[in-house]
Amino acid sequence: LRFDRSPDYFALHRCHADDQRTWIAEGPEGELRGSASLVVRDGYLHGGVEPVAYLGDLRLTPDRRLSRSWMAEVQTRLADLSRETGAQHAYCCIIRNNALATQSLLGRRRANPLKLAHWRGYSNVSVYGQRGLSSVPRTSGEVRVVRAAPRYLDALRAFLDSESSRQSFGCVFSEAEFERRLSQWPDFGIDSFLLAVDDR
Repeated sequence: LRFDRSPDYFALHRCHADDQRTWIAEGPEGELRGSASLVVRDGYLHGGVEPVAYLGDLRLTPDRRLSRSWMAEVQTRLADLSRETGAQHAYCCIIRNNALATQSLLGRRRANPLKLAHWRGYSNVSVYGQRGLSSVPRTSGEVRVVRAAPRYLDALRAFLDSESSRQSFGCVFSEAEFERRLSQWPDFGIDSFLLAVDDR
């Protein structure tokens, strides 16, 4: 699985939050040997809201010495981040069958300098709308499916925030954050949503 981030590698980070940082490891000749990124945003955790960090884009060429110094550097960066932003918790996602990444970050044979622990598994599911042979949507008589319009903005934001608040590290959909997403995400706006509206 590969992702093409051209022409702007950092565009995805800007979609997530205004506070993003990327650093690289270089070899003796200035060649790229590794990368890592951090995105800091408000998240729901322990029943409240606090700054959380997402650690991503972890890439490193196989090299034991580099691996040790890299982990030490990541530790330092996370400590600096905690002092600067107040973020006490970071999380990352690892593709389950990526044995090298799992062993490197969670392996039991060595010390775990980042204090990472397996939190939970998840499944990434793609949903494609398909109604079979019938072209008539099947919905309850009391429920209408409508394209979102500006009049639904507050209700939609409140719904997204309520759903997100039930998840650890869930995004906080404040008015400012929702507006940022609607205005800055490419090809995205209030009319990107379909809503199921209960008329009862």
